[in-house]
Amino acid sequence: MARRVPGGVLLAAAMLFGATGGEARPPAVAGIEATYDFYLGGIWAGKLTLEAEFGAGTYHAGITARTAGIVGFFFKTGVEAETVGRIDAAGLSPERFSADAYEPGHRQKVEISYQGGSPVAVVAEPAYRARPWSISFAGQPGIADPLSAAFEALAPAGPDAICNQTADIFDGERRWAIEIGPPHLEGGREGGRIRCDANYVRIAGFKPTLMGKWARRPLALFFEDRGDGLFHVVRVAGQTWLGLAVLLLRE
Repeated sequence: MARRVPGGVLLAAAMLFGATGGEARPPAVAGIEATYDFYLGGIWAGKLTLEAEFGAGTYHAGITARTAGIVGFFFKTGVEAETVGRIDAAGLSPERFSADAYEPGHRQKVEISYQGGSPVAVVAEPAYRARPWSISFAGQPGIADPLSAAFEALAPAGPDAICNQTADIFDGERRWAIEIGPPHLEGGREGGRIRCDANYVRIAGFKPTLMGKWARRPLALFFEDRGDGLFHVVRVAGQTWLGLAVLLLRE
C-alpha cells in the first residue's frame, strides 16, 4: 500500500471480500444487511455497512465506510458506493457502478456503465490523469465492478459454494484480483468455522512503486454457519504497512 491512508483504505478493505469466478451463482438469499467493524493495528478504526437487495432478475447493493475513533481523528477518510444490475444464471451482471471516496485534501467520484457485463464508459470527477501506467476500460471485458464481486461473495451460501474462487475486478482506474484457495474447517464440523486463505493481487493501473513486492498480499477469510446451513463472512484479516487490518462482523 502507499505510504499514506487514503479514502481507498476502507474501500480496499471492503473490496477484499470480492470473489466471483469459479462456479458463478445467483444469490441464495433475498438480501443482505451487515455492519463490520474495521481495526487497524489492533485499534478500532471505523465501520463498514453493507446492504443489498436481490429481486426477480435485478439487484441493488451499496456500502458506506468511514474511519472513526483515533484513526478517524488523524485520517478522516471514507467511501460511499453502489451498484445496480441484473441477475441471471451466471450470477450478478452489473449495469452501473458509482463511488464517492474522500480523504484529506482530495475527493474522487467515479461512475462506470456496463453493457453485457463489460464496462463501456467511465466518468471520473476530477478526471483521472493519464499516466504511463494508466489502463483503459476498453481493455477490461467481462470484469466485475468491486461491489458486484463483493456481494456475490458475501451473499450467504452453502459450504461447497465458498472458497476456491478467483475474481478480476476493475474500479474505473485499476484492476486487481482476489485469489481464494480451498476451505479449511476449523473447530470441527459442528459449529465450526471455515477459513479460506487468499491473496490480493494488483494487476494493472497501479504506479510502479505499488507493484513488485507490494503487488501480492496474503489474506484470510473466515466463514460461519448462520444457523440455516448457509455460511457468511464473519472476519477478514490481512497485513498492511500500518499493521494487521481486520474486518469483524458486528453481531
